[in-house]
Amino acid sequence: MIRLLTTLTVMVLVAALFAAVSRHTQQLAIEVRVAPSSMASPARVIPLRVDTPPHRTRAHPRRVTLPSAWKALARCESGLNPKAVDPSGRYFGWFQFDRGTWASVGGHGLPSNASPAAQYRRARALFRERGSQPWPICGRYL
Repeated sequence: MIRLLTTLTVMVLVAALFAAVSRHTQQLAIEVRVAPSSMASPARVIPLRVDTPPHRTRAHPRRVTLPSAWKALARCESGLNPKAVDPSGRYFGWFQFDRGTWASVGGHGLPSNASPAAQYRRARALFRERGSQPWPICGRYL
């Protein structure tokens, strides 16, 4: 009896693990073969159905719609390219943050590697703190 429960438990755990990592099916049907306690009786097959959560893909990163003033600023600073790096290698992203300013508003890594939504959020935070001063030329659009 203990061997039967151990075999069944292992098989169910394997089936659950397989279902958890399955990314292409929403339902998985598995047959669990239960070993008999004696050799005289045949093995029983128990169908086991496991529902897995649907696979979620993000074909496109979440898009950000900029208000017209912020769009004008981003166009002036980076040509609306969130991955932009200025020729000196000192300013990055839509709003051309330098590393220190980016970190001061909670950014991590390079601004040009952050999502457009994160760049916009940090630019608004910077604007609340310092106004248009961080953008001496293009800040006139804000």
